[in-house]
Amino acid sequence: MDEQDWLCVATLPWFRSEQWPAGLPERLSAELRADQPDLARFVAALADRLFSASEPPRGSGAYLAWQLDGAYHACRRGERAVAARVLSQITRTPLAYQARSALAALG
Repeated sequence: MDEQDWLCVATLPWFRSEQWPAGLPERLSAELRADQPDLARFVAALADRLFSASEPPRGSGAYLAWQLDGAYHACRRGERAVAARVLSQITRTPLAYQARSALAALG
């Protein structure tokens, strides 16, 4: 991704506010995969690397929240079994309510 493309993406108002309209990330990802599959794969791999590098210390509340985010990303990649396994583990933690809600959304 060249600098101009990155600046176009990074200056979207949703990045500054960290509040994305419901369903927008999924719609943008679907459009990118349809229009530019190579760029979509590059962005997905980059996002996965950044997410993995942001792992907080195990046993912390931040780690549980990170696991919830990881399950969400796994589901978006089509890895529903991975997401369900992680969410099932989280149901035995203080974030059980969030995990159960996400599991229910998986169906």
